[in-house]
Amino acid sequence: MIFMYRLAMILCICASMLLNGWTTPTRFFSLVGALAGADLADIDVDISTPTREPPAPEPRTKPKDDALRFIYENGMEYVYENISQSDRENVDAMMKAMSERQEYCELVHSVSEDTIWEYVHFVHDYICGWAHVDLYNFEYYDDGSGNVYAIVLHYLDGITDAMNSALQHEVDRIVAESPKDSEAEQIKYFHDYICNTCEYSYTGISTGTAYGALLDKRAVCQGYAHAMQMLLSRAGYDCVTVIGLMGDMYHKWNYVKLSDGSWRAIDVTWDDPDGLDEPRYDYYLLTDDEMEPDHGERYGSWYFEMPTAD
Repeated sequence: MIFMYRLAMILCICASMLLNGWTTPTRFFSLVGALAGADLADIDVDISTPTREPPAPEPRTKPKDDALRFIYENGMEYVYENISQSDRENVDAMMKAMSERQEYCELVHSVSEDTIWEYVHFVHDYICGWAHVDLYNFEYYDDGSGNVYAIVLHYLDGITDAMNSALQHEVDRIVAESPKDSEAEQIKYFHDYICNTCEYSYTGISTGTAYGALLDKRAVCQGYAHAMQMLLSRAGYDCVTVIGLMGDMYHKWNYVKLSDGSWRAIDVTWDDPDGLDEPRYDYYLLTDDEMEPDHGERYGSWYFEMPTAD
């Protein structure tokens, strides 16, 4: 009778732990076995609520409005939401032209001739999913008074719509296969995937793009950062790529907003194992102060407030 009472008590304790997520089925049976041979007076069970890791966010879905699909396809959600309405309208016009490979693009709002280079390259910095756009080369029309009202766009030979589509499918595949129960595990999965599959290289189909990093498997820092941006954004995170200096060289890395509201920096390029077996985590989810020794100057933006990792 005492034995049956003892066994019932043990099963109740272990079952409670299992049902509340404090143990696993395998550990459940191990606990039963271990406790069965112990004196109940000596059993010390911690039934406090454990600290659970926050789950990954819900992945983003393609917008029903086809005119805004460029936001989704380029991982631009955070930037687009934080620029002014007039800048959104200009970005809408430019992205529509790019999606249709139009050369002439009339702006909705004129831009100062003194800042047109910065303006076009601001847009270029956040086109992470379309490899065909070449905004390093462009021309513009002004009204003679220093106001630019239209730009002439150029596109890269050999980068097809099918390649852009293949990138979208690849991003969807990687996000679908990533862990969903843990924010920390999902971000680490994206970081490790890029580190383990991409080679730092100047020679490739499109080394400065997410296509280069995720499909051609060869990229430079911009390709690494754009790939990470695409994966994080598609998975539902607020995130942004940033440009700064490492020594005297321009460099690009990422910021991601965590579920607790804090921002953290990730530099996938410099965590690439470069022939080693495992990725490094020297530049993984760090604050600005922790990044500062190598990532000296980080450039802000004229068009939205860049997040900080405090």
